[in-house]
Amino acid sequence: MALIRNKKQLIENGRTERDSILRDAVLCCIEAGIASVDPKTVFEQSVVLEGDRLKIKDKTFNLRSFGNIFVLGAGKASGAMAESVERILSDRITGGTVNILQGTRSRYHTERIDLVEASHPIPGESGVEGARRIMDIANRAGEKDLIIFVLSGGGSALLPLPATGVSLGEKRELTGSLLKSGATINEINTVRKHLSSIKGGQLARAAYPATIIGLTI
Repeated sequence: MALIRNKKQLIENGRTERDSILRDAVLCCIEAGIASVDPKTVFEQSVVLEGDRLKIKDKTFNLRSFGNIFVLGAGKASGAMAESVERILSDRITGGTVNILQGTRSRYHTERIDLVEASHPIPGESGVEGARRIMDIANRAGEKDLIIFVLSGGGSALLPLPATGVSLGEKRELTGSLLKSGATINEINTVRKHLSSIKGGQLARAAYPATIIGLTI
């Protein structure tokens, strides 16, 4: 399937036959590059299930050692990541919640993992609700449980859970001001961390003593 929707038009816009041939070659290279970093492709290369053993690069996890397997996460590519995890683990997954980019739910098919659409970059109510559900699952997880956390670019904005004493409206206003100020993404994320009830290691603390696997793209 072509990844560049107007590829045919771009090729036909060549002024000469040679130009069109070169355009075709360049566009094919671009498509190959995009395909190589597609979340589904990356997962197929890095995450493998062999019997009861889940292999992630050089790490191996015996799934028979766990009572429940939860999938949590956030990010612009997290929908595809969640879909891939569910395809690999199928009914071994107990449940989970992943915050995905608003308007993308129809692209993915998951049955055991709830995909919650959240706004980006300004946080919204749906993102907060998804983050709250993610924290609820983390708090319930026990020593014999496994949490697979999928994270991609945009994850910080898509996982808003205001700290105690901070309203969503205040967080929205501050985020807007930071974006207009020209602050770098690292600077924005530093502020977000201090105004959050889920970032800065708080999710990991809530999930302890469960085993956590972090998968990032």
